Amino acid sequence: MADTLRNCKQEVLALLEDLPYHCLLLFDLGYFSFPLFDYLTERGYYWISRYPEKTCYQILHVYSQQGVILDAVVWLGSAHGARAARAVRLVRFGDGKELRMYFTNVLDPVALPLADIARLYARRWQIETSFRYATCALALECPRLWSLEARLKLL
Repeated sequence: MADTLRNCKQEVLALLEDLPYHCLLLFDLGYFSFPLFDYLTERGYYWISRYPEKTCYQILHVYSQQGVILDAVVWLGSAHGARAARAVRLVRFGDGKELRMYFTNVLDPVALPLADIARLYARRWQIETSFRYATCALALECPRLWSLEARLKLL
């Protein structure tokens, strides 16, 4: 396991211990890691992550494409560098302000539609903002609250 997770954020593994099998995890850019995503997929967890700029991918199959909207299966990485062990899904859409791109290991667009990915990730920011507000309003500097925030970010 050490080789598989050599380059990922190790602390996230401790948070997985109490999570149910097949739950859906939302990751920010700080947790983007091919080995981590491969590990989670192997163990039956689903995940969504933001697209880091300059991430290489190759399109394998296009479910739908219209203008900037894209729903496709891709290989992450390049032939000359790091590469994920499994194909993932790339969704891309505009929100009126900018182009949004996410990866997920839920390959079936019926099981997890593009619109649901957009809504789920938007909710992630609402949860984080709520925790920060509660911390400030209660004048807390409590590690348990930040630990809870970290867990709920993943849920």
